[in-house]
Amino acid sequence: MPRVLLIGVDGLSPDLVREWAEAGYLPHLREMLAEGVGGPLRSTPEFSSPQAWPSLMTGTNPAKHGIFSFLQRVPGSYDVAHVTSNDIQVATIFAMLSKAGARVACLNMPCTYPMGPLNGLGVAGWLCPSLRHRGATWPPKLADELRRRFGSYPFHAEVKRHVLRGRYQLAIEAALAGLRKKSEIGKYLYRQGSWDLFAIAFVETDAIQHYFWHLCDPGHPDYDAELVNRWGNPVLQAYQLIDDVIGQWQELVGDDTVIIIASDHGAGIYNRGRTYLPNLLREVGLTVDRPAAFRQLRAIGGAGRQKLGEVLHHLLPKRLKMRLYNTRFGRRAVESFFSRQLTDAIDWQRTRAYCYYWETAPWVNVRGREPEGIVAAGKEYEDMRAQLIDLISLAEDAATGQPAADRVYLREELYNGPYLEVIPDVGIWWNQQITLEGPLVANFGGRRVEVKPAIAVPGITGGHAPEGTLVMWGPSVGSGAPVTGARIEDITATILRLLGQPVPHDMDGVPLECCFESNFAKAERAAAAQGANTVPPASPYTAEEEEIIIERLRNLGYM
Repeated sequence: MPRVLLIGVDGLSPDLVREWAEAGYLPHLREMLAEGVGGPLRSTPEFSSPQAWPSLMTGTNPAKHGIFSFLQRVPGSYDVAHVTSNDIQVATIFAMLSKAGARVACLNMPCTYPMGPLNGLGVAGWLCPSLRHRGATWPPKLADELRRRFGSYPFHAEVKRHVLRGRYQLAIEAALAGLRKKSEIGKYLYRQGSWDLFAIAFVETDAIQHYFWHLCDPGHPDYDAELVNRWGNPVLQAYQLIDDVIGQWQELVGDDTVIIIASDHGAGIYNRGRTYLPNLLREVGLTVDRPAAFRQLRAIGGAGRQKLGEVLHHLLPKRLKMRLYNTRFGRRAVESFFSRQLTDAIDWQRTRAYCYYWETAPWVNVRGREPEGIVAAGKEYEDMRAQLIDLISLAEDAATGQPAADRVYLREELYNGPYLEVIPDVGIWWNQQITLEGPLVANFGGRRVEVKPAIAVPGITGGHAPEGTLVMWGPSVGSGAPVTGARIEDITATILRLLGQPVPHDMDGVPLECCFESNFAKAERAAAAQGANTVPPASPYTAEEEEIIIERLRNLGYM
């Protein structure tokens, strides 16, 4: 039975991989595509990281695993909370294999903080503030070992801070240095044992693409040939480093190891559509703000609360702060304060639809579901969703006349499962071929409206695309055949089959048998299906950790 090395690469574009591999820039990926198989890997419907990585790790869609956004709405309220690994409502591939007695390692996979028990070891993903925080590693003592041997751990590259100050070279170097160090630490840990599944993820590619896509795409409105001459193509540099890292891992693993390279989504131009949506809903009267005087008073109160929080943060001893933050009251106080900053201006008694600014889709203010909902369930709710679909479907970029969105859909059209309520009522696929440059023009009830962005996203020029990359190489893998129809949920199912484990009956993914020279054994295909596994709760973030994570989400444009 083979072993499996899973290399996750955030935002790896199948188009760029194919183009640059054929041009000779990515020799190791070129070899793997010639000797193995590869092709596009369909992401989750919103093709965003918080949805896609859990889908990759569980084989289920977001309405089954329970995560839609890094900042998720608290049921029965307008508050939000940062997601943790506790919010994944079904077992991951690492939990399933650990339960079966297999040896596993999970390094840097997003949405794995806090890291729970494994039959092996783990280092949490980039939402982990540092190695000193509880849940950074499994076993917990691994954090001390990594600190002693390697110093700090590069959970997250501070690309945005350097870009906004014009320090482009420092931004590139910070991201690439973090990628190198993660790989070196991963290789050190790989040598410490024998693994049935060893998984390591790199998110630096996504950060580079968010802030440097305009230097990669000559068709981008912000393309700057002078900067390209000065700094080169940072996206190509990141892909070449990933290719080099993959080559090192090829040499490290044994001949009995199947290597799977998978990305959570692809990459492309940043549409900016989500930055217009809050103002669009306001302009047509679906979101209604409180009177200006009220908003000013609340702003003063909010500033006072923020100042008090800052004073207490600096005055209280760290040990006392940690004790307070780790109480249920302390955590909810921090999350509630953050939520009020987002929603205080809204007059809920007159608001029919709204959106949180980091999301790409609207919610309906439903009576009985939201605390101050006014839209009745049933026909009124469906009519409201139909109005939203018409409004956004017909919206155009005033500068180009191009449609702002490719498709607007009802959530149940693309999601299914017991956690459908974590997903906004209407979903949007923004037009991935354009960057909205002028006002957004729309028609509502026969009235023409123009809106400008509600929020700024300084520095971000690259966005996500619906298809990521899949490459498979190793024993029994087919040779040179293109893969079609692969979905991100299929990764877990394929690994389970490779390791001789049954695929749970409620899993959305299926084994990618087309990737292998001969189909999986009939006996394996007939293995008894298992029921769904649930995962035990673990400790959520402290307020100190919230501050670090909020800044990281800002760096990636989620806030």
